[in-house]
Amino acid sequence: MDIVGRRELPNSGCPALRAVQHLVRAAPFNSRPVRPTTAKETGQTMAIKPNWKNLTRQQQDELSRCVPTPGWRIIPQAELPSFFPEGFRKKIDSALMISTLTSTGGTYLVYSANRIDLKDRAVDIEPAGLILHSTGASTSAVFLHHGAWEGRSEYPPAQFWDEISRSGVGNYYHTNPPGGLHEGTLDQLPKGHRGAFDELVREIRAYVDGHRK
Repeated sequence: MDIVGRRELPNSGCPALRAVQHLVRAAPFNSRPVRPTTAKETGQTMAIKPNWKNLTRQQQDELSRCVPTPGWRIIPQAELPSFFPEGFRKKIDSALMISTLTSTGGTYLVYSANRIDLKDRAVDIEPAGLILHSTGASTSAVFLHHGAWEGRSEYPPAQFWDEISRSGVGNYYHTNPPGGLHEGTLDQLPKGHRGAFDELVREIRAYVDGHRK
């Protein structure tokens, strides 16, 4: 034990994992949340920040090969599509791939990512998604940063951070799914991911409606 009661973490020969271990060591250990779960608890509202990204033809072709059925399943970091920037991808510990039909016969495809915030010792949900039309993937996708929906952030217990320090970011929630479910219907979506999915679909609909005018 060190002087503040934290268990020392084993050293790793992997430079990337050593960097994660350094940040975990440096982060203040506290089993209680270091910031409120939702913006409502602070009396402030943090605006959701949509970030639209044009997709390359290769990325569109990759996504067009997806044939999701309505519902969701957990996927590991390695199965995230290539339109996720590399720097962002490295912070993600698995994601929920969620889909449902649009009113025009297409499919909303959403990746609700569990982003690891080492500084605040939190896991923030940051979704990204697009529409799969009958003719293929749309030409752009959107990321939603920040957000005030309920359950958007959670504060895992100490064993989560021990596992992250040993194995790195990538597969904890895929191996240890919340509620023991690896997949399910939309009605079975965990609360924070349900809010992320609804917000992202709302953003896509607003974007599409705006371009129709």
